[in-house]
Amino acid sequence: MTRIACSLIAISLAVSACGEPGVAPVPGCPAPTEGAVSPGDTGANDAWLDLMRYDPRAQMADLADVGAGGFVVGYVRAGSGLRYAGYAASGARQVAPFAAGDRASWIRANSSQAWMIGGCEVNYFAVELDRTVQLDAHTLCAAGWEPMQRTLIDDGIEWEAGRPSVATRGTPEQGELLFVYGKGVHILGRLLRFRGGSAVGEPSAPFAIMDVPANTLPFSTDVIYNQHSDRFIVGAIDRYDKAGCQIRNAVLALSDGDDNPPAIEMVRKVGVCDVEAGGHHTAVAYNPLGDGTYLWWRQDDNLQKAVYVHDAFGAPTSLPSLSTTQTLTDPPSDYQRYTVPLAQTGDARFLYVALKANYHYSDGTYTSAVYAYGKDVSWTLLDVPAAHDGQVAVRFVAGRTLGLMRAVRETGSCPTADLYLVTSEAN
Repeated sequence: MTRIACSLIAISLAVSACGEPGVAPVPGCPAPTEGAVSPGDTGANDAWLDLMRYDPRAQMADLADVGAGGFVVGYVRAGSGLRYAGYAASGARQVAPFAAGDRASWIRANSSQAWMIGGCEVNYFAVELDRTVQLDAHTLCAAGWEPMQRTLIDDGIEWEAGRPSVATRGTPEQGELLFVYGKGVHILGRLLRFRGGSAVGEPSAPFAIMDVPANTLPFSTDVIYNQHSDRFIVGAIDRYDKAGCQIRNAVLALSDGDDNPPAIEMVRKVGVCDVEAGGHHTAVAYNPLGDGTYLWWRQDDNLQKAVYVHDAFGAPTSLPSLSTTQTLTDPPSDYQRYTVPLAQTGDARFLYVALKANYHYSDGTYTSAVYAYGKDVSWTLLDVPAAHDGQVAVRFVAGRTLGLMRAVRETGSCPTADLYLVTSEAN
């Protein structure tokens, strides 16, 4: 297992194994000059982070909790450099953004909550860096932040076709971490087993979860662990260059033997998308305090982008308080062009939160909104953070909704966006 430690203490611009400014970014898109963008006006619940690479069809930023004490923001900066920053649960920044690799094209946070390992809270990101996929572990202890640990999962990935994701099952005493990614004509998985509070050996050999048609590329993956069914459920999109895509999920059951790969019980198609109007990456969330259903933002066979309900074994279903085509369209908005991020709360009162920008056609303005969903009520407006014109990611930490939002701006032929951290009041 290849691990690299990166400093979590200050901004790191030196050439290192985790950040190599001398490596060329995406062709045609030069790295931005440090400090070249003014943060502009921000308030107490609206903090400018950085200039990020703008690509609404890829996960360019995400958040992960590190227990109730803090969270990590990861994002792909303009010029395609990967950066992380650490925060207290209040939203106060504790670790300045630091370089963590170049030629980044995707970052997805663990869909499960943080683990307690050795008295410290640990959580994970799956990232795609320069034709490799990597697992990054962030650790917060009582004494402060520990150096980030990186594990190489695989290399030889076709450019921007890895699109990895990660979820955990159980606890570090008896649990598993599943890393999902695309490579060649497969969506693959690698399983890292934990016993007695630490990882056991190397990640498993790659195993095929679903095949990808030879004339398509992996476009998005996501994964949850569902406690109700004791199954990992993997979502994936494979996309044709000029002829749309298909959206599928797969159900994985762990085998009894530690050395055996999971059994693939089911692969089902649940939707399609077209190149011009669709092809946005998915978002998923599962709350173990619910009834076993989980939420998945995707498209269906009629190209409708919406939040859909799936049961504990991945099949589409519906609930009395949330139909399977709930679209969060009040007030009217054009959010459907972009992925709506979802997060579970770890709370039984409101199971999930969603973050989106609402466009008001009457005056051409945007407002932002945090919506919550409970067992007995459908989507409820929970908070109205500072206004921005695009949603990126959301997380719920210590009773507070945390979101990443963007304001789009173009820099020549290299689209960029100002990235903001928005925080709700405690709920």
